[in-house]
Amino acid sequence: MDKSTDAVTFYRLWHGVLKKGWWVVGISVLGSGIAAMMISLLQTPIYQSTATLYVTSGGANDSANSAYQGSLASEQRVASYAQLVLSEAVVSGAVSRLGPSASAGQLVEVVESRVVPETVMLEVSANDEDPERAALLANAVAASIVDYVGSLEAPVSGGDPFAKLTVVSPATSRPVPVSPRVKRNVAIGFVLGGCAGLLVLLFRARFDNRVRADDDVESQSGLVALGTVLDDPAIGEGGPVDFISSPSVATEGYRRLRTNLAFAMVDDPAHVVLVTSANAGEGKSTTALNLAASLVEGGNRVVLVDADLRKPSQASRLGLSSAIGLTTYLSNPSALSDLLQPTEIAGLEILAAGPSAPNPSELLGSARTGQLLRNLADSHDYVIVDSSPVIPVTDAAVVSQFVDGVILVANCDSTEWSEVSQVVKVLGHARASILGIVLNRARKGLFEANYGYYGERVDM
Repeated sequence: MDKSTDAVTFYRLWHGVLKKGWWVVGISVLGSGIAAMMISLLQTPIYQSTATLYVTSGGANDSANSAYQGSLASEQRVASYAQLVLSEAVVSGAVSRLGPSASAGQLVEVVESRVVPETVMLEVSANDEDPERAALLANAVAASIVDYVGSLEAPVSGGDPFAKLTVVSPATSRPVPVSPRVKRNVAIGFVLGGCAGLLVLLFRARFDNRVRADDDVESQSGLVALGTVLDDPAIGEGGPVDFISSPSVATEGYRRLRTNLAFAMVDDPAHVVLVTSANAGEGKSTTALNLAASLVEGGNRVVLVDADLRKPSQASRLGLSSAIGLTTYLSNPSALSDLLQPTEIAGLEILAAGPSAPNPSELLGSARTGQLLRNLADSHDYVIVDSSPVIPVTDAAVVSQFVDGVILVANCDSTEWSEVSQVVKVLGHARASILGIVLNRARKGLFEANYGYYGERVDM
């Protein structure tokens, strides 16, 4: 059972790696194949020609026993003759036939011999850039070995030689080169490229610690992926996206976040939600604002609280005053109704951060903050709290004790899983309930395909 589980886990791991990085393997395969083809085409073609020789042994006695003995002798001799092909005597004889255009050293480099298995046939091959010259070299060596074997096997007393070589198939020029083998080299290039691509993916999966896809959320952090928001130009202006007149993949991403939030705590719905991130610049404030706007679109009355007292932004995003707000309420007794500001989005109010305070953590950790959020929850369907990032300061952990749940925003390709783990640990110590992770600024491509249907629907 354990082996089966491990096999399934391994399959899922590689399936996820290949699903996200198939293009790396594809580019590697294509690039290696093209490189192999180009290198092969740039090489000088080499042609090979082969002369075939036949070994016979014995005299004219044609008895069955003599024929058998001769056959055995031929089989024994043919291996020795193959070694003699590149001997000094044979090579010198071939050079004398070829004239000054050839040398012994050249022949030794380009000529080879081979015994045809289970026969008494000997093949002499020569390689050259010119197919005609390859045939000429092979035939010269074949003729030289025939003469040398004739003299070597001749009896001292005269008469027929004990064995002889006969050229049964002279070498001829062949128009097809034996090297380079373009098809074979390209095939090898494809295989090596595929292996290299897989190694890159394996290295990336092993050592790359960045958040990249919602498929990794549960396995890497144990949390739920509440949604994915694509990197969309509609978000770049800072204000809320237009959910009515300008639908986009971003609006559908926030709608999906709204839907998943409703199912995150079915038995105990989360109405006061804190939105934070590991570090600054990951999109938590943008996510908080657009989550609030999407909840309003769903028919809810929502208040957005800017509790990022270190770097407040919600008032400026909505074109509202930052002179009054959360710090005003926490520092001085004030009527809450005087501090809430309406926005252009009907149903959405904002409690700005207010004037800067020298002690943000102390203010946010006071009992008055908890009472404020409870009062807002009584008069609104949802309270969305935009908080400071978790790692640099303790503000988010302090406020988390007063909310129903926390949403963690992670920037795709910049947030690391080690940072997510650190946030989970910090919020765990504060006994906060983490609802899940929102992947922000995801790359278009794989995720965009998942929203294609919605894009067609909203554009109609």
